[in-house]
Amino acid sequence: MHRIRSILARLLQATLLTLAVVWFFSRITTDRIAATQYLYWIPSSAYIIVQIVLYITARIILPKQKPPVRHRHDLFSIVSIMTIAAILAYTGFVDWRVLNRTVKPDPGIPTLRLAHWNMYAPSQKKWEQFIEAATKSDNPDILLLTNPLRTRRFPEIAQAFGDNYTATRLGFLAVVTRYETLNSRLVSLSLDSPDPSTRSITQGVVADALDAAVQTLDQLPRNTNRQDPGWLFQITLDTTETLNRPLVVWLIDLPSDPGLGRYALAQRVQKRIQTLTNTANSSPLQTPDIIVGDMNIPRGSASLSLITGTMQNAFDQAGFGPTGTWPRETPIFHIDHIFLNNTLKAVRYTTVDTGLSSHRLQIADLQPRQRR
Repeated sequence: MHRIRSILARLLQATLLTLAVVWFFSRITTDRIAATQYLYWIPSSAYIIVQIVLYITARIILPKQKPPVRHRHDLFSIVSIMTIAAILAYTGFVDWRVLNRTVKPDPGIPTLRLAHWNMYAPSQKKWEQFIEAATKSDNPDILLLTNPLRTRRFPEIAQAFGDNYTATRLGFLAVVTRYETLNSRLVSLSLDSPDPSTRSITQGVVADALDAAVQTLDQLPRNTNRQDPGWLFQITLDTTETLNRPLVVWLIDLPSDPGLGRYALAQRVQKRIQTLTNTANSSPLQTPDIIVGDMNIPRGSASLSLITGTMQNAFDQAGFGPTGTWPRETPIFHIDHIFLNNTLKAVRYTTVDTGLSSHRLQIADLQPRQRR
């Protein structure tokens, strides 16, 4: 019995250290390798919880040992505690951005409030409930919507915010704003065309298991494997009164199929955007000041930088704590994002449970950067 307990304790210790290596590797590669994207999607806090359970269990079942065996186990304890502490520090300073707690708006500088919500639901017949939920966005200057109601009742949402608000919808994407809309344009990202680089990396039982997991978390019926081309909605707004210049916003919606390799998908998006912004085109897209949307890619993934370049995530600038946007009731994953170019900075970032849809609404207060 003594020997069995000792072997079991060693197995638990080895599992703990293996998990630490897996965590470290997943944070380095993120989704650059299709298979490791799933390891990266597991929150650091989950790794910590499992490691703590393994450590405590190993300590309980480990029989008393005499030197030098006891010294080896003491060394393991030190290494284990240091490993858990390192992941905990990463979680606090990188994942949760605890230092952002002190971020405040600059006094005397105009602030623009931007909100975004993926309001997907199988049915939006009770449209007044969705309008009421949208008003929880805390009086935004700009409210961007993914999957809004596509009927003649859609403009009612602007009326809920005030007479000076207008609503513009193109396809599955929309904007409600108090600023004048100078122009708007919807383009397909053409991700539904065949391409071996972005075919599903999961098949059979694994694919079914992933789909079942998404359905369980989502708690709303949807087909994650439908052919989704991805969309880009460009809006140019006259924000002169706040920013002394117009503002170009891209609202992007990407496929939700969990079997797609995100890095390869982002590479296709990057190529498509390069084509659309090529000045040789008769009507190229404008360079965005802000990129917003349901990317279906967790924050910190390498694939996001392929789409956004050097733009910075608003959460990284002003967010704080274990913040996620999906699923709404237990937001484990941060897959809805707001990215800013170097002319803007976030001074506040938060998410709101609207009580509807499967996504939380995200809000960011933005200010122009002061040139020094």
